[in-house]
Amino acid sequence: MENEYIFLMFLSSLYAYKTEQADIALQQIRELLSKDILNNVVRFAILDLAVDILFFNGKIALFYKYYKELMVDSFSSLFPKASIKHQMQKIFLEMDKDNKTITYDSMNELRLYIIDNDYDYYNNLMLRINHYYKDYDEVIKYAKLINNKVYSSFIMAKLLLLLKDEHTYNEFNSIKEGISYSKHQNMYKIIIETIDNLFKHGDYYNCYTTMKSIIKNDHFMIGDFYTKGIIKEIYLNIAIVNGKYRDCVKQLLLK
Repeated sequence: MENEYIFLMFLSSLYAYKTEQADIALQQIRELLSKDILNNVVRFAILDLAVDILFFNGKIALFYKYYKELMVDSFSSLFPKASIKHQMQKIFLEMDKDNKTITYDSMNELRLYIIDNDYDYYNNLMLRINHYYKDYDEVIKYAKLINNKVYSSFIMAKLLLLLKDEHTYNEFNSIKEGISYSKHQNMYKIIIETIDNLFKHGDYYNCYTTMKSIIKNDHFMIGDFYTKGIIKEIYLNIAIVNGKYRDCVKQLLLK
């Protein structure tokens, strides 16, 4: 029965992670990590998923703990794709604001070993890295490349809010056309549509009330730690425009 329980917990954790239910995925993978797993293959699979989920949630100390354990595991050499992905995650966490060249060079070096659909994961991280370094032309480039059109449209919505120009709006529109949102992506949909309406109609107050309701939602579990940070940035930018400085201070104190 214990093996069946572990298998079901693993599948449940994987599903929660794939559907961006960050809190649930974290709770379940912690439960799995507490188990004494004797099967080495199963243990490696759990570690692999755990490192993904810990990165997703921004649990940096735990990420490094299990990253080190995973990288010395004998199965790491048999599954190099997993190893490369986690090395990219580590580079992302170690981004230096004052030396972006090191980050770009490190990612490009790993890119040489990427195959097949793992390019999409690389492109997704490069989208975030360029957003972090405010290389906006590169943000647009990678937003077009990644398969996750919901996420790329969300990033472009943030860029539109910052740049407020017609070129960015046209790029934003071309990316978001034909998006089909899953039931777990409703907050993305609300944010994308709200900023679209903001650009077209200049209704900052409606955007502020919408973003405030998202931030205060008890089920604010959308996306990874970096995505949540962007949502908070959008909220703070809109709150400042609306003169809601007290709300800004409250949100900053929660960080």
